[in-house]
Amino acid sequence: MSKNILRILAALLVCALPLLVTAQTRAPNGLALSMGTINAEGQQTMGSFVLASFYIPALEPEYKQDVKVVVRGPAGWNKGQALEFEVAEVAPAEGYWSFTGAEDVPLLSGRYIAEAVIDGKTLHSEISVDATQRLEVPQIQSIQSGGTSRLSLRWRSVAGAEVYLVGLYDAQGNELAQTTSADAEESFTGLDLKPGISYYAQVIAFSHDPNFSVEQFARLPSQVNVAYDLEEFSLR
Repeated sequence: MSKNILRILAALLVCALPLLVTAQTRAPNGLALSMGTINAEGQQTMGSFVLASFYIPALEPEYKQDVKVVVRGPAGWNKGQALEFEVAEVAPAEGYWSFTGAEDVPLLSGRYIAEAVIDGKTLHSEISVDATQRLEVPQIQSIQSGGTSRLSLRWRSVAGAEVYLVGLYDAQGNELAQTTSADAEESFTGLDLKPGISYYAQVIAFSHDPNFSVEQFARLPSQVNVAYDLEEFSLR
């Protein structure tokens, strides 16, 4: 399993759960864009992290739709091409977070515009970001096992990080455990690890917690930076 943004996305998509939002909290048909830098150990340039949120008003109870988000940036970003991604089967009367990113697409300072069509209406969100901002890598410092059912991780605390997303994966990239932490350590129990088999531990630092509350939903910050470390390990 390669050490790249794909593993970040797999972890993030698990956390991008629907968030119930009332009409009093958010105006109907809302779209908000946030972007930031992606930093990994040994990376020469900061990749692009994209966080989009949108709200669909109450329509028919059975109504669902796929929503395509198109993001355009300043001249030269993504080789002049728009970045597109899709969120499947979005239901009405719910707020959704959608994460994506491109580690090989350096983030540029400037203006970014997101566009999405929801229920036939075209929505826009515009922000400005500073590509010189970044988080340091939350380097994993120790992986300690307590038999095959317990594992403890410690990593370097990162200045400016509000929360860490911590995950364990098998060699095929399947998630074994995942949680968020405000500290620079975490323990997992109830595992079923096998000696001599390769596993991966990952820690992702966020400059802002992506699991926003309902009250925070309408106040998505324009810039959210991420940094991560991924380490292979096995039990003896």
